[in-house]
Amino acid sequence: MLLKVVFMYYEVEEMNSALLEAKGIIDSRTEEVKKYTLNYNDCWALIKEYDKALRGGTSLLNINFDYSDHKDFFKKLEFDLNSLAINAGYEIVKSKRPQFGDIAYEVLYGAGSAMIAGDGWWVTTSEKNLGTLNKRKRYHFERRLLLLARPLRS
Repeated sequence: MLLKVVFMYYEVEEMNSALLEAKGIIDSRTEEVKKYTLNYNDCWALIKEYDKALRGGTSLLNINFDYSDHKDFFKKLEFDLNSLAINAGYEIVKSKRPQFGDIAYEVLYGAGSAMIAGDGWWVTTSEKNLGTLNKRKRYHFERRLLLLARPLRS
């Protein structure tokens, strides 16, 4: 007997709503603090809030540790990025073709950034404590990303 596994994806409207909610939370946190605060209003906090909004208030992203920069983040991370995403209910996008609502991670000029695929842009946070922003244009094919993952409905 052959079992067929069917993955259920979120609708664009659900992901858009979750993205707007996560941006609102991070922007609100940014107004509360005087400086950019890792694990509070940084790019991984944005990803975690997005995941919580998608999943009804509970995130499976295991990022419950303090870190001083992106290198320290990877030292303290229990898994590699792909395993982190898979364990949290994401499908790795091997084609490197992002869609709205995907999460990603890239390292550019020595600094890392976790991002969410928005409407034509990658959404992340500002290290200048300006809240969320559109980091750069989202391309049809993204070859530089260390992680590209799509949220799966649990």
